[in-house]
Amino acid sequence: MRIVLHLGVHKTATTYIQDSLKRSIAKLDAHRIGYVPLEEMRKTVTPNIRRKTAELRSAVAGILARFQGYDTLILSDENIAGGVNDPLQHNALYPNSRGNLERLLENLGGHQIEVYIALRSYDSFLASMYSEVLRHHPFVTFYEYTATLSGDDVSWHPIIQDLTKVVNPSQMILWDFADFRQIGDQIFDSMLGAPLAAELDRPTGSVRDSLSAKAIAALTALRHALSNEEIKLLVGPIGQAFPKNSENLPYLPFPPKVVERLQKQYAIDIARIKADFPAIRFVTKAPVTSPSPA
Repeated sequence: MRIVLHLGVHKTATTYIQDSLKRSIAKLDAHRIGYVPLEEMRKTVTPNIRRKTAELRSAVAGILARFQGYDTLILSDENIAGGVNDPLQHNALYPNSRGNLERLLENLGGHQIEVYIALRSYDSFLASMYSEVLRHHPFVTFYEYTATLSGDDVSWHPIIQDLTKVVNPSQMILWDFADFRQIGDQIFDSMLGAPLAAELDRPTGSVRDSLSAKAIAALTALRHALSNEEIKLLVGPIGQAFPKNSENLPYLPFPPKVVERLQKQYAIDIARIKADFPAIRFVTKAPVTSPSPA
């Protein structure tokens, strides 16, 4: 069986992809394509993936047995790569990604594996990750969240390099999150192993949007009156009161010069990944061609 492992990363339309697949389970079943919903992954596989356990073996074996006879099985959970609070705990992005993937692969032996990962420019990635930290953990400021990260820590290259030690680069499919609106159907078709993107039931509107600048400012102001745990309880209501729109702008924590530097570093790292691992397949948008002169 062909098994697709969608590892995220966080804040790269993972919820949109997962929701689209969940809404389309019956249609996928008709094509012998299985999908394990995120809530099931979070209850069975992902909680046990940080260590080699009988629970992990049992969870994976149960899933494989359930989808025996299917052509393709899709497992998607960005927490396989790691958690949004990893920088607070380990001074790095996704430091456990290699070990987590290795333990999962040990339980998927004998199947054809494909690993899917979206990458995002560091400036917007860190800002969006901060929203997830606020939703799930006691309040910290953005600068407390990123204080331990050096320039070397904020890089996709060592993460991808580490993953290639447990999975062949030819089995990896990467793309730039910035291109997702243009290449989303290509991503879905590749995951599904057939041109079925048009048949999927897609969610409408934004799916799990990041917090606005005004919402984060309001939460930060509360730090003088409430504990970090108490502020966490208000993230949802304040986020709903000040959703991102024309009046409530996105949260942009970096000054323009830092944004420019982070975006430049991202472009350099993507080029390095492509040069160092040419077998990795990058899904890209079609180049714009000028019309031929009459």
